[in-house]
Amino acid sequence: MPIPPHRLARRVAALLRQRKELRAHAPAFVLRFYRRHRRLPSAYVLALLPPSVIRRIRLRGEMEHLTGISKIFLIFEE
Repeated sequence: MPIPPHRLARRVAALLRQRKELRAHAPAFVLRFYRRHRRLPSAYVLALLPPSVIRRIRLRGEMEHLTGISKIFLIFEE
């Protein structure tokens, strides 16, 4: 049974609003995830960010790991 068009339109509008809200929190989440796991999260999270931001987060995470700063951040997060 197909979804009525008015319900589908409302659902798509709600998902677009949610995406805008999540886009603001995505960089902090990705950096925190990279600090803990030393890899990037799933692609559906990365789709919220432009490639340049992802590269900067990866570079920052690697620099923090090399200098040992990431361990300090992990201690304060707990």
